[in-house]
Amino acid sequence: MLRRYRLSILFIVLLFLTHCSGGASPKEEPMPEVSDTFGIGVKQTEAGTFLTIQKEALEKEFLLQSSMAWQRSYGWHATNPTSSALKSRIVVFQENGDELLLLEAAEGFQPGEELAAHVLMTSFPIVERDDETLVFDFNEGMVNALLSWDWYVSDYSGNVIRPDFALPAQNSYIREAKAYPEAISVAQNLSVEFLYTIYPMEVTYYFTQYQGNPSYVPVESPGLDYLGYFEANPLAQSDFGMGYTYITRWDTSKPVTYYLSRSIPEKYRDAVRQGVLYWNRVFGKEVLRAELAPEGITAPNFEHNIIQWHTDHYSGAYADAQMDPRTGEILHAQVFISSAFTEWARVHDLPKFDREPEDKEKSEKAKKVTPEEEVFLTAPQLEESRLCHLRVHDLVGSLYKYRDVVGALPPERIDSLTKDVIREVVAHEVGHTLGLRHNFAATTVNEWSGKKEKDVFRHYLKTGELPDDMVPPANSVMDYLDVANAILMGALIGRSETEPLAHDRYAMQWGYSAPEQRPRYEGHPFCTDSHVYRFDDCLRWDAGKHLVERRAYEAMNNLEKIPWILSEIYLNAKAHFNPRFRRPVEESTPPSWYLADFVAAPWDGVLSLLADDVTLRSIYLEYPDLTDIDEDKVAEETLAWLNDEVAHAGGIENVLELIDPEMFDKTVQGFPAQFERIVASADYQNAPLPEGGAVGFTADELDYMRKRSRELFSGVDEQLASAITSSLGRGVPKPIGEVEKIEAALAEWAEYVITSGQGLEFRYSLDTRWQAVFLLHSRGPFPDWLTAYIPPIAEKLRRQLEAAFGMPIEEVDVSEFPRDQRQHISDELAIYYSLAMRVYVPEPIAE
Repeated sequence: MLRRYRLSILFIVLLFLTHCSGGASPKEEPMPEVSDTFGIGVKQTEAGTFLTIQKEALEKEFLLQSSMAWQRSYGWHATNPTSSALKSRIVVFQENGDELLLLEAAEGFQPGEELAAHVLMTSFPIVERDDETLVFDFNEGMVNALLSWDWYVSDYSGNVIRPDFALPAQNSYIREAKAYPEAISVAQNLSVEFLYTIYPMEVTYYFTQYQGNPSYVPVESPGLDYLGYFEANPLAQSDFGMGYTYITRWDTSKPVTYYLSRSIPEKYRDAVRQGVLYWNRVFGKEVLRAELAPEGITAPNFEHNIIQWHTDHYSGAYADAQMDPRTGEILHAQVFISSAFTEWARVHDLPKFDREPEDKEKSEKAKKVTPEEEVFLTAPQLEESRLCHLRVHDLVGSLYKYRDVVGALPPERIDSLTKDVIREVVAHEVGHTLGLRHNFAATTVNEWSGKKEKDVFRHYLKTGELPDDMVPPANSVMDYLDVANAILMGALIGRSETEPLAHDRYAMQWGYSAPEQRPRYEGHPFCTDSHVYRFDDCLRWDAGKHLVERRAYEAMNNLEKIPWILSEIYLNAKAHFNPRFRRPVEESTPPSWYLADFVAAPWDGVLSLLADDVTLRSIYLEYPDLTDIDEDKVAEETLAWLNDEVAHAGGIENVLELIDPEMFDKTVQGFPAQFERIVASADYQNAPLPEGGAVGFTADELDYMRKRSRELFSGVDEQLASAITSSLGRGVPKPIGEVEKIEAALAEWAEYVITSGQGLEFRYSLDTRWQAVFLLHSRGPFPDWLTAYIPPIAEKLRRQLEAAFGMPIEEVDVSEFPRDQRQHISDELAIYYSLAMRVYVPEPIAE
């Protein structure tokens, strides 16, 4: 946590290398002097762009909102200059000789009023004055602007009033200044030097006279037990001085309008509108409106809440909002969504999404941050720091399971599915702009089995038909849904008869209609970002209530899909959406561990439930006063839950189907034939290219892929056996009702791994077979765990070795074998004697 905190502070420091100035301002066309109507205006002269303030507006409170956007990104992928809201402030101007001071109002930041506080933000040179007006250099003054984020999350930061951060820029100028009837906006461009690197950015400031909303009642944050809202930055109690936060939400006494960017392709605009207007069903009345943005309006624009579309096939979507710092009332919001969500499966084009394996060693090394690198955070790292950034790569991560269906769909069906994706994504992001945090427990209401979900989704992909008894795959759009559930959810949102999702309705009714009541658990599971990985039923991109069944099904399904995944990787080499990433198939074979990980990861998840300490959010929500004195009660309920989950999965045999030697052997041995059928199909060899035409594989390429696949599948077999066996030995299985069946299944798997092969040519490596030996000697829930199974396995291995040696094993003399075989013989004897419960000390091998 300390490291995370340090990184977050350092990233904020870099982020706020923004608001600075100095130097002359380059100019475009001269602008006319702009008259002000609320106290602040703009004056254009030959010397530059300046702001004006009427003297009668001095000492009056103004609301200062601001937004920053990187003007250029760095790294392998360039992004667009999308913006992020900065901390809103209530400020006052004071004249001080030749300077105009900008001070932040101290109200809400100290207990009592006996001692006045004077919080100076910056000062501006006064360049001209008369009896009524001061003209000041805004650009010159914003060299040390104090900036922070507007949205706040107390579960990560606590109710702590933190200092602001600022660093000076090397150069800046006022690019544009606009006056509105009751506001003024200023766009300042800056180049910031930090650690010998230049960061260009733009900061947009927006001044309005602060009046507050007398009809708006602020709501103190209730915490994150049963629902979650974003918060405004902490204030201080007027008596004790302790920090507290208000939730953020709109005043819904009048409709809030979201404006659709004109860059949104026309055929997808209705889907965007439906994503916005889904929330009217949640509210039970018209609260939101969706209209087309005026010509020329793009985000950030403080006069319009914009859903901004931008071209980027590798990015995603995120939400942004600004609020009254004293009350938490949301005043302005925007959503950025990239074109990636329309390109998720162009024609059949799954290869566009990189599945290229990373080098494990390099990947691990990249995660380690040196002290120098710790302070040097790049623009992409800052972008990733947003609490919600829904990336298309994450969304479609499991799409490979359905490539056979998607590849056969006509373009008009792909367009229809794309609209489903957009509805769900927009509804999710607009939910954030209404104040809601993520709910990563929303899918735990889904009773579907993995097979049921797969069947429903495949049928919907082909036909567009949903079951008559279709229920939503989650009780909130604020979860991160995988591609199948996101599309199904988007389809439901597009139907006017679909009821609002239960948790969305509960959270909105509390925050917007009944915040005076303390939230309580009403059967709507909830967990948010800070709960992830603390609870086994609080994960991103998961699906379904029945964790044991789902993980076991995913492991089995992925095992069967390994030839499909490999075929996708080769197709990716030939038909990648971005032609720059296309390469010869001879350079495209992934490592075996990469394919094995598709099975090993969910399988490890199964074993974690059977052997590790499981922590369930669903149990904790039932007991708001749960502490360490209730450990026995929690353990009993967790064990009861696990027994129920195993029973729901069809028993431990179904849960452990992956380690059924007969099934495993048949599946793995069938990989080459299955791969051959895939690559020999006409659909595969004539897959459409995104730009038109077909892929086409030469006979030599197909022969190469077949040869390499056979070699690769042998490595995958070894990697899988090693990963599965290692997971099985991770801990003591819980004493569930069918624990004896676990015992038998582990022994059968260990025997398979140890003895598979002919003569002295064993199927699996020595290291993997030793893992199976250690598994047989591992601890269990009973003193005699697995011991009854070891002698028969030892006897089977004995017969196998004696047949190979042509003599009783006790008569084997390692020194009588050729020197190049002695180590191998010694290793095999060591495995046997470890199982026979006798110590084997080999004779020294003569050099």
